[in-house]
Amino acid sequence: MNRVERDVAKAEEYYSRAILASNPSGPDGEVLCLYGKLIWETQKDGSRAKSYFERAVQVAPRDW
Repeated sequence: MNRVERDVAKAEEYYSRAILASNPSGPDGEVLCLYGKLIWETQKDGSRAKSYFERAVQVAPRDW
């Protein structure tokens, strides 16, 4: 695994942890959006990325 792949894997791990460790009112919209962007840019998984973007809008509609 090259350095970029390790960095992407580490980024995914950190985003997942941040989402799971979110405050009682739910995950942070910005974290969800950034994670969706990472998924799109690295895996081109549109449906998975879209689900994170949609969740970001649900939890923080005024931000988007």
